[in-house]
Amino acid sequence: MSQYVLDAHFIVAALVILCALVFSWNTMGRRVMVAVTGLQFLVGLIVAGVYHPSSSVIWFHIGGALAAMVAYIFARRIGERPGKEGLAIVLSILGLLLALGTFSLGITLARGSM
Repeated sequence: MSQYVLDAHFIVAALVILCALVFSWNTMGRRVMVAVTGLQFLVGLIVAGVYHPSSSVIWFHIGGALAAMVAYIFARRIGERPGKEGLAIVLSILGLLLALGTFSLGITLARGSM
């Protein structure tokens, strides 16, 4: 059962990166990113409890995922304001970079647990 949760987490992580590259550049796409990163965060908490309950590195992974989600939340809200699209794009890029870093750290964690 737990292997299926880890596989689901990896698949949704790939979906997060794909959605970040494709959808995160407009308001509707940022809404998608908030939903996908939120789902990934919830699945990730389950994976963290099963595979890495005492690892200190997992907190960086969880923090990066949470920071990426917050960046997309702020980008979506700020992007709805007139004249603030540039700041929303910067926050979307920050969210993408955080998602990529978190994905990389997750791959490192997964290799250590298998």
